[in-house]
Amino acid sequence: MAFICTLDSDHPLVLTQINSEAGQGETIIRIPVGVCDDSDAVFSIFVCLATVAGYGPMRHELVFHVVKAANGDELFFSDGLETRMTITDRIARQRILQVICLAVDKLIDEVAPVEVEMITHEANLPIKALHKYRAIGGVFVRRGYICAHPDPYHGRHIWMFTQP
Repeated sequence: MAFICTLDSDHPLVLTQINSEAGQGETIIRIPVGVCDDSDAVFSIFVCLATVAGYGPMRHELVFHVVKAANGDELFFSDGLETRMTITDRIARQRILQVICLAVDKLIDEVAPVEVEMITHEANLPIKALHKYRAIGGVFVRRGYICAHPDPYHGRHIWMFTQP
């Protein structure tokens, strides 16, 4: 299987935004990013701000994945190692990270969250993977949020972003 990136810097991104009607409050952006050249698989990014149960509308969690959809099934990649095995082109992975950051920026505009938490899905990630989380967190910092990044807990990192 060979991943073909369909992102083109000369063309605008196609954002699909979904606002949950289920009560808890999720705002999701899906952006198509690629296809597989020898199957019907399509790839997209999934970026979501969801309210955290028990905190009401004040606190949100940021979640993001690369999603592979084929034959009616979806596979969510939350680990950079999984992603790297599927999307081998470094430039394509960098472009996807940039698009995730653009989606986060759009979600901040739409939701205007007061507090946001971002937690690593896997424990004990390598430094290189943590740089990607920091790049995503940098979107909040550039938008004026105050960032707190306490010590890891059982190998998992958490970032808290708060409006001043």
